[in-house]
Amino acid sequence: MPRRTAAGLWAALAATTLAGIPPGLQASPAQAEATPEAGKQQHTQEALKHAKQAAKSGKKGDVSVIVQHAQLAKTEVEAALGQSPDNAHLKAALDSLNQAIRQGEYGGGEEARAAAHEAVTHLKAVQ
Repeated sequence: MPRRTAAGLWAALAATTLAGIPPGLQASPAQAEATPEAGKQQHTQEALKHAKQAAKSGKKGDVSVIVQHAQLAKTEVEAALGQSPDNAHLKAALDSLNQAIRQGEYGGGEEARAAAHEAVTHLKAVQ
């Protein structure tokens, strides 16, 4: 029986694992490494969009819409933090969004708008 090296075993495992996946759908090593960064960027863009809407709604005095958009932005920031947990601007944006949600729920429209605007500033810095 031929003796297999560790590298040979890993190659055999990879070949059997990828055998059922069409070649066009298999990620290259470069794509696999780029995916977390691309995911972070996508989540950050979505968070920025919602944070801007929250701040814009604050100018109109619509506190319930501030809270809704801040919650949506918060979800996206949390997802981006999953990809980049040490990012200081993402952490600061999350704090600002939490503040916007709290202030909005307690009727502090101007404070909620200011916190949403602060989140926008941090999310732009992530870019």
